[in-house]
Amino acid sequence: MEDRRLAHFSIRLIAEALLAAIALVAIATLARMFLTFVFAQSLPYATFFPAILLATLYRGPVAGTAATILALGATWNYDIASSLGYQDNVSSGSKIAFAIAGGTLVWFATLYGRKVEALERVDRERQLLLNELEHRSKNKLAVVQAILGLSMSDRDEANVISERVRAAIDTERLLGDHKATTLERLVSAPSWAYGASRLKTRGPHVEVPAHVARALSMIFHELTTNAAKHGALSTAEGHIEIEWEKAGSLITLVWLERGGPEVCSPTEHNFGTKLITKTLSLLNGSIEANFDTSGLRCTMTFRID
Repeated sequence: MEDRRLAHFSIRLIAEALLAAIALVAIATLARMFLTFVFAQSLPYATFFPAILLATLYRGPVAGTAATILALGATWNYDIASSLGYQDNVSSGSKIAFAIAGGTLVWFATLYGRKVEALERVDRERQLLLNELEHRSKNKLAVVQAILGLSMSDRDEANVISERVRAAIDTERLLGDHKATTLERLVSAPSWAYGASRLKTRGPHVEVPAHVARALSMIFHELTTNAAKHGALSTAEGHIEIEWEKAGSLITLVWLERGGPEVCSPTEHNFGTKLITKTLSLLNGSIEANFDTSGLRCTMTFRID
C-alpha cells in the first residue's frame, strides 16, 4: 500500500512537471511569435530560455528537460515569419547549441534549487532548535527561581538574583534570530515593562556582537532595576535618557535619569555596582557615576570588538 501511494505520488509529480513545461513553452512560443512580428526579424530561442529556467526552478529538472525538448520541437521546422516575408530558418548547429545551453541551464538551475532547499531545511532545523532552547531556558529559570526561593532566607535577595538570571535568558532570546543585535535593542529591552514613553534613546546604529551583548544586558538590567527601586522609574513622572556615540569600536554611553526622587552617593559599593564595574572591565571599559540631586548620570565607555 505504501509503495502504491509513493508510485502514485511520483506519477503525479511527473505529470505536474510536464504540464508546467508545456504551459511555459506554449507561452514562450506565443511570445516569440509576437516579438518576431514586432521586430520583423528572427528570434528563435530568446523567449525559451526563461521558460526553461522557470520550469526547472519551480518544478525540477524533469520539467526543465521537458521544456528544453519541447522548445527544440517548436523550432525544428518553425517558420513563423514566412507569411510576412521573413525567413526564420534555424540551422542544425543552432539547435545543437541551444540543446547544450538548455541542458546547462537546467543543470545550474537544479543545483541552485537544491542549495535553496538545503538552506531552507537548515533554517527550519535551526528555528526548531531555537524554539527548543527557549523552552528549556524557561524551564531552567523556573527551576532556579524555585531553588532560590527554598534555599535563601532573604526573599528580596532571591528575587534580585532571579531577575538577573532572567535578564541573561531574555538576552539569549533576543540574540536568537541573529548572531549580533543592536545597541538600541539592548538598552531598551530591560525597560519595556515600564512603558516606551519612559525611555528616550539617541545614537547611531551600532551592531553588537553576541558576547558583548550578553555582558551589556546585565549592566542595563542592573541600572534599570536600580532606577525602578530608587531612581527615575520609581515615580510616575520619571524617565531615562540614554545617548551614545561611536568612535571606531569605542562606545561612549550616557545614562541619565530625570524626574525621580533625589539621589545621593552610596556609602559603599554594593553587589550591583561591583557587577557593572567588573563587567565593563571585561570590555576594556569603565564607568563614571554622578549622583546629582536631579538624578543619576552614568557615563560608560566600552569596546564592542
